[in-house]
Amino acid sequence: MGMAKSAARMLLNSGNDTGHLLSRLNEVLYPLKKPDMFVTFFVFWLEMEMGLRVGLAGHPAILHFPPEPTQ
Repeated sequence: MGMAKSAARMLLNSGNDTGHLLSRLNEVLYPLKKPDMFVTFFVFWLEMEMGLRVGLAGHPAILHFPPEPTQ
């Protein structure tokens, strides 16, 4: 978990596009992990033009919205 958090912080602080965060994390962390290791990751960020953006990697759904009521 520490490696994932450190890598994410470094990528975000370096000005990388948040839209490519998960793929970049995979590039950085995959070669470093042992065969029996895995990590799940959830990230969300707010962009003024796009609204709320969510990224999941190996993690179950985080947000659940109730269905719209029918009349």
